[in-house]
Amino acid sequence: MIVTVAAKTETEPPALVSHTGQEFNYVLEGRVKVIFGKREFLLNEGDCFYFDPVTPHAQTAVGGKDAKFLTVILL
Repeated sequence: MIVTVAAKTETEPPALVSHTGQEFNYVLEGRVKVIFGKREFLLNEGDCFYFDPVTPHAQTAVGGKDAKFLTVILL
């Protein structure tokens, strides 16, 4: 599925989610910050992130622009 994350000016952290399976994210446009547990990763276009989604996580757009990423969730 393609996910579009709108750029926000809010400083409040996003809500973290958790679910079973395996998850793969591939950034198509913009820059995405992945919050994974207590760690944060900054992804640029063409970067990917594969992880166990049982760990609480969230994705946000950074740099003042919307971002798009492909997500594949295997249950």
